[in-house]
Amino acid sequence: AEGEEAETDEETTADKEGIAYYEHIVEKAQDLAKQTDWPYVSMELDNLSHEWSDGPDVDSEEVASLYQKFHDAVESFEQRKQEHYEKLDKQKQENLETKKKLLEEFEGIISNETWTATRRVNQMKGQWNNTGPLPSDKGEGLDERFEELLDIFNDHKVDRLVQQRQKEEDNLMLK
Repeated sequence: AEGEEAETDEETTADKEGIAYYEHIVEKAQDLAKQTDWPYVSMELDNLSHEWSDGPDVDSEEVASLYQKFHDAVESFEQRKQEHYEKLDKQKQENLETKKKLLEEFEGIISNETWTATRRVNQMKGQWNNTGPLPSDKGEGLDERFEELLDIFNDHKVDRLVQQRQKEEDNLMLK
């Protein structure tokens, strides 16, 4: 009977140590799940999942309850991460639409030869530069096209100013 008692004490100690091991993982997971460094936290939660798998073999309701807490923390984080990236994708799509509209307006200014629209072009340039990131597979060539239109506009503006100065000089000579 004495040998059985010692075995039970060893099992109880091993179970307590195992439970403490899993409690520590759950605490780390719950702390991590509150953060927003998405790539880092994803990696750390994955590491904790491996630690859980490699942990001691403890068969108890307490460990099952701890696993549920761990799982809930991971799921909560994953849900927040998904919402964050969906919001980011939506914002990138809106940025793309903004840049397309600015290009369309700028092309209208060029095609209508509205060379006096310097103020509006400068506003558009500011909007263009302040527009955030675009979807990774879209928007290629938009920056190049905008720069082309700026060059065209600025070249005509310079030509117009040179012509105006020439007229002023001609008028002074006539007086």
